[in-house]
Amino acid sequence: DDGAGLPELPDDPRLFAVSLARNTATAGVVRNVGIRLTRSRYVAFLDDDNLWEPDHLEQALAVLQAPDGPDAVYTALRRVLPDGTDRDVLSVPFDRRRAAH
Repeated sequence: DDGAGLPELPDDPRLFAVSLARNTATAGVVRNVGIRLTRSRYVAFLDDDNLWEPDHLEQALAVLQAPDGPDAVYTALRRVLPDGTDRDVLSVPFDRRRAAH
């Protein structure tokens, strides 16, 4: 958490929540703290104003664990209006050099 306060989380022993003392206004800071604190092989980022489809992580893990699978997975963002209708989908082709930057 970037200092805004943790939401209610499921009671799951695999979850470990960390909250920074203040908001740095830079998403990369809190994400890098999370990466450094984990011993997990995989890290997934979900902002507090976003939701995953119920099978999102299951599908991502299946791709990552496949023989000759990729080193990383990223997905498009489907934006939904307050009334529940789809607004649009934001996506760009993966660019390894841009991602490394």
